[in-house]
Amino acid sequence: MGRGGSYNYRDLVALKNNLEKTIVEIDYFCDVLTRELAARLLTKVIKRTPVRTGVLRRGWTAGKDVKIGEYANSLSVRHVNGEYIITIVNPVHYGIYVEFGHRQEVGRYVPAIGKRLVNPWVKGQFMLTYSENELRSEAPDIIRKKLDKKLKEAFRWL
Repeated sequence: MGRGGSYNYRDLVALKNNLEKTIVEIDYFCDVLTRELAARLLTKVIKRTPVRTGVLRRGWTAGKDVKIGEYANSLSVRHVNGEYIITIVNPVHYGIYVEFGHRQEVGRYVPAIGKRLVNPWVKGQFMLTYSENELRSEAPDIIRKKLDKKLKEAFRWL
């Protein structure tokens, strides 16, 4: 930009080129942002998952058969009707009971714990539910910071 508020034609051409480049890169930007949010969710849910044997904690997966220990860049993003989607699941068969709670038969002996059951209901841990809610509250700030950085690049003057 010229000094004293005057504009140069080269500056406008540079702005136009920066904006065109940003528009082309928007799909990639959204892809990367989706992966980062999914990685943050996986980190949160893994920390909240209770551990006895570690099977449930290791069971969290995202995308197409991607294990949690891998980096966010390896998460598979699907595009459906203009949305960016990463599916996060835990295929361990008892995971849903730990998440939402379950009934149990009072007085039944359980050899794995060496005790008889006392309570008719075991409360859920809500590890995924709480993690999702926490990320929903953090997401606007994360997105805003990334978008601000991208827009600053687009409107940068030579």
